[in-house]
Amino acid sequence: MLRRRVSPRWILAGLLLAAVGVMAHRTSLHDALRLYGPDVRSDGMLLGCALAVAWKSGLVKPRSAWRFAGLAAAATFAAAIYAATWATGERYGVTAANLACVTMIASVITVPHGWLPRLLSFQPLRWLGVISYSLYIWQPLVVSVTRLHGAVMLAVTTPIGWGSYQFIERPFRLQSRARTDRNEIRSAHSGRSTSTPACCRLRRYFWSSWACAGTRRGCLTTFARSH
Repeated sequence: MLRRRVSPRWILAGLLLAAVGVMAHRTSLHDALRLYGPDVRSDGMLLGCALAVAWKSGLVKPRSAWRFAGLAAAATFAAAIYAATWATGERYGVTAANLACVTMIASVITVPHGWLPRLLSFQPLRWLGVISYSLYIWQPLVVSVTRLHGAVMLAVTTPIGWGSYQFIERPFRLQSRARTDRNEIRSAHSGRSTSTPACCRLRRYFWSSWACAGTRRGCLTTFARSH
């Protein structure tokens, strides 16, 4: 579309229309497993792409109003997490959180020295960002076992996510980095490349993605059957 010189406004309109369609589709679902499908969760990605197009084409400009919009979005995001339940959180809370996130990102990139970037630089929030993937992985298991939601669920999941990051994710990443460094040193001494082929890296990535998806689907199946 870009090579054909389609107007950025048309691209932006298409992305926003698709995001709204996904949001409307999610509110009509009643199956717990379908609520975690990639088609039902794609509105966040579409909103992010829309923001990138708007920013790159100059449709989003630095204005002082973004300072207040960013703080309002942060408050909305916190409220969506606090008030989330299984009945409303997956249908409406995700929509509110995605809209709040894209507004916060817009606020940060337009006013990089504003109030929101200072808030997000707060050490506890940065620490949550470090362990965020572990929180993402363990959250459905905690929900399916404890039936907790909202802020209480986050409080229970946080120490579990920290333990997973500290004893599983971090050692694995360090070991993988050390293996890569050894391969590069061996390659420099031998004069030829011994790095992992791209096809092998891609296969490894997809296998790990399928493993994570299978773990989440198994947890959700357990929760759906218990209801």
